[in-house]
Amino acid sequence: MDKKTIGIGLLGAWQDHIYRFAETIVKNGDVKADSFRHWKNSTYEDCRLVAAWDNKEERGKALADAFQIDFEPDLNKFLSNPCIDAVIICSETANHAAHIIAAANAGKHIFVEKSPFADLEGAYLARDAVKKSGVHFMVSSPMEKPRNRFAKNLVDEGKLGTITEVRFRLYSEHGNTLTEPVGIYNKEENGGGVMNDFGQHGVHVTSWFLGKPVSVSAQFDYTTEFAKKYKTEDNVVAVYEFENGGIGIVEAGWVAQAHDCVLDVCGTNGTVHIIGDDVTFYENGEKDVHDDVKYLLQGENWIHVPNTELPEKILYPLRHWVDNIINNTPDDRQTIDDAVLWTEMICAAYRAADKNEIIL
Repeated sequence: MDKKTIGIGLLGAWQDHIYRFAETIVKNGDVKADSFRHWKNSTYEDCRLVAAWDNKEERGKALADAFQIDFEPDLNKFLSNPCIDAVIICSETANHAAHIIAAANAGKHIFVEKSPFADLEGAYLARDAVKKSGVHFMVSSPMEKPRNRFAKNLVDEGKLGTITEVRFRLYSEHGNTLTEPVGIYNKEENGGGVMNDFGQHGVHVTSWFLGKPVSVSAQFDYTTEFAKKYKTEDNVVAVYEFENGGIGIVEAGWVAQAHDCVLDVCGTNGTVHIIGDDVTFYENGEKDVHDDVKYLLQGENWIHVPNTELPEKILYPLRHWVDNIINNTPDDRQTIDDAVLWTEMICAAYRAADKNEIIL
């Protein structure tokens, strides 16, 4: 595009990650949050925030006031604003499809918080709208960090042999700390429970390594009072079989005292084991800190990999999306097709758990 500066609109404040994205732009990438250490340093001098919208005026005004931009209560006026070239969508997950379609039809480039969709019908309609409009689209997913890319490189280089299993586990204590069923336990807003939240990271990683699944079985549990009352799963396991015969296991929960991802990639010639970012385990709220990426090749001992030997950092997804807009380069990370595949996998897990059977 010819413009030197991209005008960005903030569409929705249901997911509080919108503040992180907006702060990244306003502070020109100088954000000290721990999660940003995995990404290459980048600036946002070519971006500016224009306006905010939310379906709840109080929430939308709070977002606008935080970044000293205008609040526009009318979505059509917001999307027809000629100063807005692109939108960051952090509205309710159940509304993502409608908002993506509206933004695409208005010719606005789209960056959407995970999970991108709550159902397949919306996902397919949104995919058609994005592809017809030609706008740039990206899902915010933090899974392609150096540690995970180290494992992916070993797979791509054939060092692990035939991949037999990819296991991804992510837990938090969110469900244990809530005093009212807001946000994540509200199925009408979230489009589901933990499978449609943390589970998206798992389906991203397993499909990244293994491709497209052919079947899934799933077990959903309802642990807290909110989960039982509102029938919102907060502890899940989904097992996918992929076209190449490999198995992908996705474990996710909101009711455990642990925060760090565990990723195991197992092959006929070797295994990669990754725990968290620098954390191996939690015990009674205490954590034991290590640099723990290690892999094992046939006939050898475990090889521990220091951070200095991991792949170079790549651009933060938000910056990558901005570059695609400015340079009009093809969408090549966390695309609309990826978003639809992840939604298909998640929805299949819901059907499998509901019917207590394997879904093809």
